Amino acid sequence: MRQPINITTVTPPAETPVSYTLVKDHMRVDGDEERELILQMIAAATEYAEAELQRSLVSRTLNSEYGEGPADRSHWLPRGPVSEITTVGGEAASGVSLTRMGGRDIALFDNGAAPAGPTSIEYVAGYGDAEAVPADIKQGILMHVAHLYDMRHSASDRPTHAVEHGLDAIYNRHRIGGVL
Repeated sequence: MRQPINITTVTPPAETPVSYTLVKDHMRVDGDEERELILQMIAAATEYAEAELQRSLVSRTLNSEYGEGPADRSHWLPRGPVSEITTVGGEAASGVSLTRMGGRDIALFDNGAAPAGPTSIEYVAGYGDAEAVPADIKQGILMHVAHLYDMRHSASDRPTHAVEHGLDAIYNRHRIGGVL
């Protein structure tokens, strides 16, 4: 199976898994004086969740580049869940199907259709819109944002042990390959 050497975001997600309003309600914050700070914390907690899960939460278009190598029928598409393969090597995707093996999304090429040498695959990854993101993942993000907000004057941006343990308990169910 070919592994990508580079992954870029072509089209970013249109929203975050949790809204500013939901976070404000969760933390019981009145007013909008700290709006920018809270939005930064939502972004940081979302990035943390996606890195821990090795997944895209809200749908976006990604491009995975593959270096030199022999023709191989299977190409790993990281940061799934993948819903659609849109292009291969800049051309409309044909002769390729999407399959899932061991929690990983794989582009599986028909016999003779696998590209040799460098190529790229563009695909849509994520659960869909924010409503489609599993509730426990959203709860983990809310927990993390609340912790960042409460600890905003401390020297570290990493969750404390208790919060990190809570996030692990939530995220372990969704990690590719299980517990890290």
